[in-house]
Amino acid sequence: MDQNYSSSLFRDDMSMQQLWTVWDQIKTPLIVPLLRLAVVVCLCMSLMLFVERVYMGVVIVLVKLIGSRPEKRYKWEMKKDDIELGDSAYPMVLVQIPMYNEKETKNNRTEQRGLMQVYQLSIRAACGLSWPSDRVIIQVLDDSTDPMIKDLVEMECKRWESKGINVKYEIRDNRKGYKAGALREGMKRSYVKQCDYVAIFDADFQPESDFLCRTIPFLLHNPQVSLVQARWKFVNSDECLMTRMQEMSLDYHFTVEQEVGSSTCAFFGFNGTAGVWRISALNEAGGWKDRTTVEDMDLAVRASLKGWKFVYISSVKVKNELPSTFKAYRYQQHRWSCGPANLFRKMVMEIIRNKKVSLWKKVHVIYSFFIVRKIVAHIVTFTFYCIVLPATVLVPEVTVPKWGSVYIPSIITILNAVGTPRSLHLLIFWILFENVMSLHRSKAAFIGLLEAGRVNEWIVTEKLGDALKAGKAANKAHKKPRRGFRERLHLLELGVGAYLFICGCYDLAFGKNHYFFYLYAQSIAFFITGFGYVALLGTFFAYLAVLGSVLPGKVVPGAVLQDGTRLHYRCNGLLSLLLLVGILGLVSWMNFIDPTIIAERGLELLSATFIFSILVALVLYAVGIRTRSQSSSLKPHVSGNYVHDWWFGIQLNPQFMGIDLKFFFVRAGMMGWLLLNLSVLARSILGTDFNRSMILYQLFCTLYIMDYFIYEEYMTSTWDIIAERLGFMLVFGDLVWIPFTFSIQGWWLLKNKVELTTAAVVANCLVFLLGYVVFRGANKQKHMFKRNPKAPIWGQPPKVIGGKLLASGYWGIARHCNYLGDLLLALSFSLPCGISSPVPYFYPIYLLILLIWRERRDEARCTEKYREVWSEYRKLVPWRILPYIY
Repeated sequence: MDQNYSSSLFRDDMSMQQLWTVWDQIKTPLIVPLLRLAVVVCLCMSLMLFVERVYMGVVIVLVKLIGSRPEKRYKWEMKKDDIELGDSAYPMVLVQIPMYNEKETKNNRTEQRGLMQVYQLSIRAACGLSWPSDRVIIQVLDDSTDPMIKDLVEMECKRWESKGINVKYEIRDNRKGYKAGALREGMKRSYVKQCDYVAIFDADFQPESDFLCRTIPFLLHNPQVSLVQARWKFVNSDECLMTRMQEMSLDYHFTVEQEVGSSTCAFFGFNGTAGVWRISALNEAGGWKDRTTVEDMDLAVRASLKGWKFVYISSVKVKNELPSTFKAYRYQQHRWSCGPANLFRKMVMEIIRNKKVSLWKKVHVIYSFFIVRKIVAHIVTFTFYCIVLPATVLVPEVTVPKWGSVYIPSIITILNAVGTPRSLHLLIFWILFENVMSLHRSKAAFIGLLEAGRVNEWIVTEKLGDALKAGKAANKAHKKPRRGFRERLHLLELGVGAYLFICGCYDLAFGKNHYFFYLYAQSIAFFITGFGYVALLGTFFAYLAVLGSVLPGKVVPGAVLQDGTRLHYRCNGLLSLLLLVGILGLVSWMNFIDPTIIAERGLELLSATFIFSILVALVLYAVGIRTRSQSSSLKPHVSGNYVHDWWFGIQLNPQFMGIDLKFFFVRAGMMGWLLLNLSVLARSILGTDFNRSMILYQLFCTLYIMDYFIYEEYMTSTWDIIAERLGFMLVFGDLVWIPFTFSIQGWWLLKNKVELTTAAVVANCLVFLLGYVVFRGANKQKHMFKRNPKAPIWGQPPKVIGGKLLASGYWGIARHCNYLGDLLLALSFSLPCGISSPVPYFYPIYLLILLIWRERRDEARCTEKYREVWSEYRKLVPWRILPYIY
């Protein structure tokens, strides 16, 4: 180690010591007491939530055991036809359907299959209700700002009106009050005065035909009841993992929370849709108000304070759709979390001063309904499990009792999961997903409590209607607008994910609680939501790990390690690659995935892979620090310079579940390069950029990559595998540099059309063939010589200098002739792009600089290692890379 490097290490050590000194000085008097206080507060909130969940669990069990159904607690009798009065014996019912820009996804396949669009779903269902046609009014409240959609909705209303259905199409000049404003304006129409009850359905809700027959009797025979709420049934719960997670959360809400509220206090939050109100009670409570984003809950609380009772009927289910995009779900959860907190701020004193309801009901509404369920549940989930608990890893002086960190969370989770037994196997994913969403819910709750920022922001939740049944192919003719990079990047999730990941690395290196299992899993969940391509990368790496371990392949012994042991490599990369391409081709043909998605989202994928490389290097660093006292072939080399150790690596051959990570990452990078190229090719074929230039580039790259995997065993004897330690430099080079810089020519050809003459095509092919022959021939000779020093070269016994250095074949022409083949291949990848721009030549130019640097590095190392033998070899083979030139 030279003097400058030693001085650098000394300065770095001094800087880190100073940082640790400052940390120790502020930790004991400031950080530790604050963190202990945070732990106590979080444990208290956890106990509040735990008691609430156990209480509701006990109540729901008792309700089921005694069979306390609404039909038993209240008078209920199906409405029968009256011969004398006829239809006039039925009460007049108003059905309100508020909607806003319920987009039509128009395409031929949708028309052929007769699938319904969002705006048609509830209109059709409402018009099909089993109720005398002269005793029901269907009121469509259209706040759409898109003229085309307004015309379509109006046409749909007229179509049903022509069939004898009493449909009223109502519009406004503005959207004041949003949904609450539309409902309020609808109630002002003159024809509403003759109505006794109002049923409300959002645009994607589809009630069964007997909905009114099963709900109205509760209102008809029980004058103290003002609201009958039905349960939601999700038609797209199996669409993706995110909708399954939503189903688990909402099923608990309907199965437990609504049932308990209805059975004990005759109070629960109105869900805003799939319910029927007594109009006189609605008016007595003050009607619809738009002071919060939860106008439905606002009305329910005010009606309850007037002494009205609510009934929840779990047996009546109304089909609807869950948000199928994370963006839509985030906005929905913000509204559902911010609104209740803001409503609590506005109404808490009104509830306390109310004289019409009992003390027990006040306590239930304030403590149980608002504080615990709408505020504490969100805040404690995020602050405790995503902030405070990970912080105790960094401050080991603060401990969390097991009952608070393990037992109580486990019981709460199990109680939450009972509503959806079919999804119990997804429980771990649900926990991670809920913790991610708690970030937005707790943030929204604070905004509502403080009445700041986006407190009254209203964004309609995007739904797809029956279009989701048409399959992926149906949407090709009508793609969603492409979202920008910044819109897809969620910095809050990425920030929390990075914090959890760092805590996990620290716990892995220095901790004793083994929290890193949870911290890594939770950080990945945040990264997935913060940047969706993390999930794509995770799937890709999982595929490579599993298939690389189970598929048959030649087992090649690696270099002998320092302790005398030898690693072995299963060379089945070619089979793994062919199977992967086949699977992707099949699912693309079946319209499950879009083959152009990688080409269209290259920047996002590049960013995600870059972040992933940094995180992998951090984990490798933490593992290296943790194992520095172990004596094995993986014994780390810790220099003391933190940046140096992270960049160049600590361990020589780190493994994960028996997989050599250096070998694994090179394989991943080469496969990633081919997948990027195939996506670019698909986009070129579907567009107007497919020509001979693209064909040549794709052909040469594919042959090169396939050749790599055919001769994958040769990689096991390279310098990178034998001598380089695995740090950020190699990880970044394998996962980011190889796939994204080697494919620049393909991206460039998508934007620039190049027409090649026949002569240019032939010349390009000759350059590729020459480069391939030299590159593959030289590497094969070197590999065979290492395996068998007596193996013939070009049919002749090999010429060996000093018993160590091969001086025949390609290695008798130039000392690094394989570099010449590599340069010619790189040039052949760029020549199809013509000579109009230097951009496609970035790779060969970079490779030229790199290989000259490597050649000089190798010369210095070989001179030191072989001494006189190397001098003799230089005299015999004077040329470095290109004979007679260099």
